[in-house]
Amino acid sequence: MEAESAARNDGRELRNRKRREVSEQFEKYWGDEKMGHFTPPDSPRTVFSQGFIDEVREMEGVIVEAGAGAGIQICDMAQELEEIERWHAVETSRTALRALRRNIKTAKVGDRVKVASKDLLEFLRAYNPEKHGELAGFYANSVLHVLESPDRAELMELLWAKMAVGAVIGVSFKTVEDALAQEGTIVEQQPAGVVIEGKDGIKRLFVNDFTPLAHEFAARGFEVVQEPHFWGVEGYNTPGVNSEFGGLILRKKSNGEAGKQSEDAGAEEQLVLSRGAAGVVKTLVAPLVMNQGRTVRSLSDVAKRFNPKPKPA
Repeated sequence: MEAESAARNDGRELRNRKRREVSEQFEKYWGDEKMGHFTPPDSPRTVFSQGFIDEVREMEGVIVEAGAGAGIQICDMAQELEEIERWHAVETSRTALRALRRNIKTAKVGDRVKVASKDLLEFLRAYNPEKHGELAGFYANSVLHVLESPDRAELMELLWAKMAVGAVIGVSFKTVEDALAQEGTIVEQQPAGVVIEGKDGIKRLFVNDFTPLAHEFAARGFEVVQEPHFWGVEGYNTPGVNSEFGGLILRKKSNGEAGKQSEDAGAEEQLVLSRGAAGVVKTLVAPLVMNQGRTVRSLSDVAKRFNPKPKPA
């Protein structure tokens, strides 16, 4: 037992160290304030953040944004949801933190939005719902794609333990259509997509099918409550080129269902979705692949790009 516990602790510390290394890599990226991430755009709202707002509007408790960056979205949401009094913006980049505090002040939400300069998992491990308030919402826009699978699993378990019944989760990932998916090296293929190590040395999961991710959450007691959202942002990473995202909105089910694998969680042919805001239940027969009427670059197409067939001699 002691050996197993030591091995778990060693594994956790290794993952902690890897996340700190990724954080330092992002600091180099954030260090260029010309990237455009620091000044709020005229319309910071996306279909994804609007979906999160629609679901969390009637909740009471604390909202956390992971990887808040310059605070553009948490400031927008806090202004929209004036009735929610406690927000935490979690961020590690020193450069982003300066912009985050500046934008919170400009948005006049500093009395409600508090900054936590911590690693996300370390923040959640230390979070005490009885002391700090039960979590009513967790928002992570283009953040979890840098977490390894064990960290993603721990995140889901921590959220289950800290969140109120009915609490809302909004998580988004870069998709295989994203500008950064067109460069770098494929290092791993996962059920949801492909992990690519970019020129900046950061490994990111680019998603092609959200069904496996929905199943991961379902296995830990969360259910998808809106159809997946897809959107693009021009110049987000590369000037003049679109970054492409997809996101899921979920809710925590009753405490009695903690950790329960749903009957549908492993099924590829069917996933039940409910649009909470509209009160409409819909069964989506096809998996949650990017199929929103746009040209889809499949996982195999991405693989061909990085692993072309040899030319005939």
